[in-house]
Amino acid sequence: MTVFLAEPLSGSKTVIGENPKSTHPEVEENTLIEQVWQRSALLKTKRSLNTPAEYRIKLQGEHALETLLKRHNARICALVIEYQPKEGSADEDLKQEAIAAFIESIDSFDPQKGARLSTHAYWIIRAKLQTITSKENRNQIATAKALFEPEDCETLEPIDSYELGQLQEAIGQLSQKEQQIIQLRNQDIPFAEIAQIFER
Repeated sequence: MTVFLAEPLSGSKTVIGENPKSTHPEVEENTLIEQVWQRSALLKTKRSLNTPAEYRIKLQGEHALETLLKRHNARICALVIEYQPKEGSADEDLKQEAIAAFIESIDSFDPQKGARLSTHAYWIIRAKLQTITSKENRNQIATAKALFEPEDCETLEPIDSYELGQLQEAIGQLSQKEQQIIQLRNQDIPFAEIAQIFER
């Protein structure tokens, strides 16, 4: 629902929440995107900025990038929360990767294709976070596999009670999912079956 304020003397109506100078938010966003593109192009071709015009392009691009990041921050954070580990707070590495993916999405964005930047950025950030989290899951499974392969266990020396206590404490600090993987592997369940269990 659009709410109009009382008509000013000029006869035009002002909408609450709109910037009176901006006729279309998409036009303003496209201008910001172009400024970021100009900054990127300048920094790719120039090692040092020599003219006031180059400094202006760089500063306008940085301001435009900051504005776009602020506008899209809620969506970026929502994706980070979706892909962060279930326990604990948001992973700072995931946040940084999401921001880097957002900046990449600006560089690869083509407004002529009809999509909005938010849609384009969503898919790029999502793909980046999926790649990162799936690599982390594969690394965790590989680590568990390396630790608990039966043939490896036969060559290990017996563990004394102190080392056993340390091992139990370390396992206690793992996430619930990681602990379940270790328990299943200790029951001689192959990793392929363990992966299928967690895909359900």
